[in-house]
Amino acid sequence: MQNRVMQENKVCAYIKDRTGTTQYVVGDLTSIQYQRLLVRGWRRFGRFFFANACDGCTACENLRIDVKRFIWTRSFKRVLKNGENIRVAVRRPAISKEHLALFVSYHEERSRARGWESDGIGDLFSYHHCFCEGGDEFGFEFAYYLGNHLIGVALVDILPTGVSAVYCYYDPDYSHLSIGTFSILRQIMFAAENDIPYLYLGFCVRQNQSLNYKTRFKPYEILKSRPSLDEEPLWN
Repeated sequence: MQNRVMQENKVCAYIKDRTGTTQYVVGDLTSIQYQRLLVRGWRRFGRFFFANACDGCTACENLRIDVKRFIWTRSFKRVLKNGENIRVAVRRPAISKEHLALFVSYHEERSRARGWESDGIGDLFSYHHCFCEGGDEFGFEFAYYLGNHLIGVALVDILPTGVSAVYCYYDPDYSHLSIGTFSILRQIMFAAENDIPYLYLGFCVRQNQSLNYKTRFKPYEILKSRPSLDEEPLWN
């Protein structure tokens, strides 16, 4: 991979009063290049591929689901049953006023409920930059509809050996359908149907309410330490 790895120090986005270090590369990667990063704990937004590299802190754990061994609990089966009327469209990332209005509505509710700060993605240009660019080979969205009404969107990367959950947002008026959980379950089903062994859920921070939900999906594997691009990754 010819892209130069860079590094940035900034305020931690996940734990208050901490400073984080992020390493990243910018560019258009192939599926093979991205897979090499993904299995070592890297994530993607647009053309930015990044991984945490904080000294002395291991709070951010990279978590993935072993699709074949996934345990379908009664609770998960109930979520699928409650969402049986939701239509799922798997397609290339789209951008529309409907997408943007849904995204803004979701973040306004999260700001009231959990004190989320604005992430700056509030217009068509910034949305396209973060969610539609940089994944020409592997970027997709799972769009969730009730009738003709868009109620949720999950941005994902689909690679030969893993599906990576990038971001999910939904209409707060349909929170009773547990769309976030429903979305992960549908991604697990998609991976199983297409013989893709893993679903990568990204960073799990047990002290962060918005990220610790990922441990509900069992069995899961955690990436040991932070392997460099020259080291073999170890998941257990």
